[in-house]
This record gives sequence, C-alpha cells and structure tokens, in this order.
Amino acid sequence: MSEKQYADEMLSTGEIAKECGVTVRTVQYYDSRGLLVPSELTEGGRRMYSGDDVKKLRFLTYLRSLGLSIDDIGRIVAEDNSGKVLEMLLEEQIGSLSSEVEEKKAKLKEAREYLSMLRSPELKKLGEAGDIAAYMKNKDKMKKIYTVMAVLAAVMAVIELGSVLLWIRTGIWWPFAVGMPIVVALSVVLTVFYYRNVRYICPECHATFKPGVGEFIFSAHTMKARKLTCPRCGKKSFCIETYREEDEK
Repeated sequence: MSEKQYADEMLSTGEIAKECGVTVRTVQYYDSRGLLVPSELTEGGRRMYSGDDVKKLRFLTYLRSLGLSIDDIGRIVAEDNSGKVLEMLLEEQIGSLSSEVEEKKAKLKEAREYLSMLRSPELKKLGEAGDIAAYMKNKDKMKKIYTVMAVLAAVMAVIELGSVLLWIRTGIWWPFAVGMPIVVALSVVLTVFYYRNVRYICPECHATFKPGVGEFIFSAHTMKARKLTCPRCGKKSFCIETYREEDEK
C-alpha cells in the first residue's frame, strides 16, 4: 500500500499488523505500553491507525531488531532528548552495517580471485585442495614480494636508462660507469631476496621444495610458475610459486 493510500485510508489493528509484518498481539502490546496509540477510535471502539502510525510501528520494529527491549524503547522515548539518543543509535547501526558491507566486499573480492586462480591453467595443475589452500594462504605474502621486486626493478631502470640518456645527450659517461655497478648489485640483491622467499609446489607429487640456485636462475618461467625438477618424484614440469613456510624463517 502506498503512502498516499495511507493518508486516505485508516487501518484496523489487524491491517496495520499485516502491513508491518507483526502480530496483532504485538500492536496491542505497543498500544498498552503507550508506544503506539491509535490515531482514531470509532464509535464502536475500534482502534484505527494512520499512515504516520504505520511509520511509527515500522520504526519500533526496527528498534527491536537492534536488540532494544520494550522498556528501553519506552525510557528513550520518554526522555526530552529522545531524538538525539535515537540518532546516535542509528549512527552506530549505520557504522556497524558499513563495516559489514566492507567485510562482505572483501570476501567477495577474495572469492572472485580464488575462482580466477582456480580457472588459471597453472593452478589447475595442483589438483589437490590442500595445495590450493596453501597457495591461497600465501598469496598476499607473494604480493608483497612482487611489490618489493617491482620497486627495485624500477630503481634499476631509472639508473640504467637515465645514465645512458645522459651519456648520449651530453657525452658525460661517468654516471653510467658508476650506475652500472649499482644496477648489478641491486640485481644480485633482488635475486637473493626472491630466491630466499619463494618455494615451489610440484603438480605431480605435490611436494613443496626449494630448487638449486642454478636451476632457479636459468629455468624457464612464467609470472606464477617455474619449470623445475622436483627432488621427490624427479618430474620436470612447471611448478607453482608460493611463499616459504613460517618455520623456515
């Protein structure tokens, strides 16, 4: 029923109860407590409720859903500053619901990422829920690894390209001579950092292992996998990259 219809038509106790999704006894109880006084009484003594009464009943029902007892609602409504108290309660509820929404959004994002990873050709090779769970558990840590690597790579690119361009345009060569050893040193640091913090999961026997330095450096690789020989089963294949376990630190 629209608000215009509320304005034109009064509702009985049963009708307002049905409209607001509560029982007739609830409406009668709110009436007896002075929280929902009917707008009109017919000659026969029937209680009739207006559109404003409908809004009031819905608000009372909402306050009850927040965990407030009838006594609490009665005390609040009786206060001179009841409007401010109710305003604070609603602000608190809005904050709580907003936090829940953000949590739901985060879980939705995680679920979508999980689905995307499960559909990726590389992750499908894992085949076992335990391996996939371990991979998902460490994905945030791997993101941090990738971030550090990206920053170091950017610094190296700036030094290398900047010194080369300076040499070409001005003929000044010494920044290049100084910069290249720095780039090499950063490359070593980057490789060591990467090697120390990653492990690989074999898609055949599901062993998690650390490859040798030489194999690690010279093996074919993608963004999330590296073609390695598993030390347990001896199978050479693209193994899935993950973060090292806590007890290895």
